[in-house]
Amino acid sequence: MLKTVIGLTLLMLCVTACSNGYSEEEVEATANAAYRAG
Repeated sequence: MLKTVIGLTLLMLCVTACSNGYSEEEVEATANAAYRAG
């Protein structure tokens, strides 16, 4: 359950970041850091 919530949150963040023009590398690095922290 918690992993699903984290996954959805990361997906939302990725969509938001991508639409704001962040590079995929930046988004991926942030997602990886958040995944490790979670």
